[in-house]
Amino acid sequence: MLNRIKIFCNNFKELIVTNFKTQLVKVFFTNSVAAVIKLLARLISNKVVAIYLGPTGIAAIGQLANFTNLPLTVITSGICQATTQKIAENKENQETQNKIVSTALFLIITISLFFAIIMLIFNQYFTQFIFNTNKYDYVLIIFSFSIIFFSLNQLFLAILNGLNEFKKYVLLNLSSSIISVCLTVLLVILMGLKGAFIALVTFQAVIFFLSFCIIYKLYFKKYHLKPLIDINVIRIFFEYTLMTLTSSILYPLSQLTIRTLIIKKWSIYEAGIWESLNSISNMILVIITTSLAVYYLPKLSSLKNDEDFRAEVISTAKFILPVMLVLTLFLTLIKNILIPLLYSSEFILAGDYLFVQMLGNVLKVAGWLIAYRMIVKKMTLQYIIVEILFTTVYVLISFHLINLYGVEGAVYGYACAYLLYLFMVFYLINRELKFFK
Repeated sequence: MLNRIKIFCNNFKELIVTNFKTQLVKVFFTNSVAAVIKLLARLISNKVVAIYLGPTGIAAIGQLANFTNLPLTVITSGICQATTQKIAENKENQETQNKIVSTALFLIITISLFFAIIMLIFNQYFTQFIFNTNKYDYVLIIFSFSIIFFSLNQLFLAILNGLNEFKKYVLLNLSSSIISVCLTVLLVILMGLKGAFIALVTFQAVIFFLSFCIIYKLYFKKYHLKPLIDINVIRIFFEYTLMTLTSSILYPLSQLTIRTLIIKKWSIYEAGIWESLNSISNMILVIITTSLAVYYLPKLSSLKNDEDFRAEVISTAKFILPVMLVLTLFLTLIKNILIPLLYSSEFILAGDYLFVQMLGNVLKVAGWLIAYRMIVKKMTLQYIIVEILFTTVYVLISFHLINLYGVEGAVYGYACAYLLYLFMVFYLINRELKFFK
């Protein structure tokens, strides 16, 4: 057994050394350093929230976070992704860049104002849906005024990414994390759960002033941005939005549904345990998703034939998946130290399910690597069908297993659903790329 572990470690070391000079690995490790700092910030935030509010507070914050992500996703997902890619494709064409940025700004501001009005009108209904009470209705009122800052910050990050201003991109992300944790810790200590809610829906307003200064000096002032609205650019944004919006809305909605079932069928304490597992998952996935956003999608978009496309998918998978497996084993080994460190001893039960949760992450990333083909090639209908099927299967499997086993059922539902997702996207894409020809 020890010899097998030694061989695996040597092979993994050789893999890292062999690929260290590639762009993917450089991006991955740069992101990892930034992510570690963000994780430390989140660790402090989670620790304070866990100590002061416990599992019930964690669950309530998770509900609010999932809900607020829904309108933000609708507003920014497709527009920001298209902005990054189209700016990168038109580096030498300033007029086209200006059309892209000005049209994106117009759409972001207009749609944000629309959702702000909806939030104010249906405030009582949404509050009841999220918290099963109307006593926190002021939270969504505050969010309706700050939503435009959240949206513009995401657009500014997309512009930085498209311009390959990676250092400024990382700086802005890190600043966001640090300000978020400082505000959360302060308000939780002073105001308890109310403070946590207020911090969650306001911190981006603080970040906005920093992000605007960076973008203004780097782009708006330099290129004299004019208010141009281009119909062709709107059509491009719409195509991207259809795909990204589908998954970006369905997944948080499935999380809300599953968490609500756990609360009603078992308890809010159990939901807090499940939320802590999701939080750990997301901490790890942040490293992967940012690397894919900065390197993988633009790289795939630049490839002209299926042979190169297949080679890039396989090459990326050979690096990313072993890293994910090593992280899974490492976190499982230190779970009894990790869980109390991140949260408190009340969450120790989460350690029993951590391995399965992380295994679900590996399957999730494997599926993502293949599914990016549908985004790059604008396979809109296939993408939407796969996402709807996945969400339906995920919720149904989770419903069945939660009724039987509680939190454990939710975790196994997560892993099983992403195994089926991997099979679905592999079957669909393998018909074109022939991975094993």
